[in-house]
Amino acid sequence: MQPTISYWLGLFSVIFLMVGIGVYAARKVADSNDFSLAGRSSGTMMVMGTIIGTIVGASSTVGTAQLAFKTGVSSWWFCLGSSIALIIMGFFYSKPLHESGKSTVSQFLTAAYDRRTGMFTGVFSVVGIFFSAASTFLVLIPMLSNCFGITAVYSAITAFCLTICYVFFGGVKATGLVGIFKALLLYSVLLVVLAKSLFLTGGGVDLWNEYSYFPWFDMFARGFWVDIASGASTVVGVMTTQTYIQAMCSAKNAQKARDGIFLSGILTALSGVPAILVGMYMRSHHPEISPIDALPLFITTYLPDWFAGVSIGMLIIASLGTSAGLALGMATIISSDLFGAFFPGLYNNNKLLVTRAAVFLISMLLVVFTYMNMGALVLDWTVLSMCIRGAGVFVPFVMAIYAPGRFASRYATLAVAGGSLAALTWQIFLPAVFSPLYPGMLVSCLFMFFGYKKTVRSENI
Repeated sequence: MQPTISYWLGLFSVIFLMVGIGVYAARKVADSNDFSLAGRSSGTMMVMGTIIGTIVGASSTVGTAQLAFKTGVSSWWFCLGSSIALIIMGFFYSKPLHESGKSTVSQFLTAAYDRRTGMFTGVFSVVGIFFSAASTFLVLIPMLSNCFGITAVYSAITAFCLTICYVFFGGVKATGLVGIFKALLLYSVLLVVLAKSLFLTGGGVDLWNEYSYFPWFDMFARGFWVDIASGASTVVGVMTTQTYIQAMCSAKNAQKARDGIFLSGILTALSGVPAILVGMYMRSHHPEISPIDALPLFITTYLPDWFAGVSIGMLIIASLGTSAGLALGMATIISSDLFGAFFPGLYNNNKLLVTRAAVFLISMLLVVFTYMNMGALVLDWTVLSMCIRGAGVFVPFVMAIYAPGRFASRYATLAVAGGSLAALTWQIFLPAVFSPLYPGMLVSCLFMFFGYKKTVRSENI
């Protein structure tokens, strides 16, 4: 499609509105507590907005359509795994986490075990989240290049500037406010895409008649253990991701946190359905295209110009929101758990400045790192990120919440470090054998088993 004036008006109106909301949120930030936790005053919609603004991004939309183009409905595992994780968090995490008064995963583990455990958790959480954010930039930078006809260098600079506008000034409050707007607009776009794809495919009947059940409609098309590992990696990765825990901790009370995360779980699962239909339709009618372009090309080819502009703008924001939200999570860990531990005096006197500086530096590093590795595969980085985050941290984190004092601190530290390193090592040397999640969690569980104590200490989180 040759871009028209109405297309550009639709696209820029969405982007400018997003920037305006971010700047507005900045005016409400008075201190680091406002920036990182929105003053612990978020309602259900703000919690939902923060989570949806981060979790429904490139992987849930463009990435799901890309994989559906290749394998069919098994591409739903990322959205489904994320949804399962959020619902589990709502049932079992929201109350104890919110009532603890903590704001990071590292703080929970430090309180339950010791400072070393928290430090290792912070380091490996940042490493894991970094790869996830970088994988989103792998989609965002080419999308900006194709949309505006600019080089990859200018696209990377644009991505950096938009990230700063999204989260730098307003923090969680900006992420939440933009997330609410994003959720409303994104799901309006996805609803239109769903309706159009159902119309073009005769309610999906044409796809059913054209494609064989295997592999196109089999949820385990790549093999039972492969697809189960994809879902499980997403579950443990999401359940140990700082940004989603931070969103719950920002709520007014545990009920608001629970309602917000339940709503996020439902919406996340639904987000993959239109993308799957589009991916399969585009493979049938436009097999010559690159799979990564399936959803953007469907939008620009089959939707009205002005709505196509709004939709592409929305996809840019969806990708940007994920990277920005993850950058905020990393900045919070680095500033409060790492910088604050080594320089407590400087941190306590300049919390907001330190956190914003961390957001700025992380965003810059993300863009530079991604630009230098543009040939990398998005899925490889996403899986590695989930495994590093979840394999070592998941079991010690759950035990920190529900069984504080039951495990020796040194073994909890070994579980975090050993599980994460085992997953990373397996991914490097034996990626084709099976998912690195399995050896990573096995090592972590073994250390926790050996560190089990019959006597419960009196302190609680």
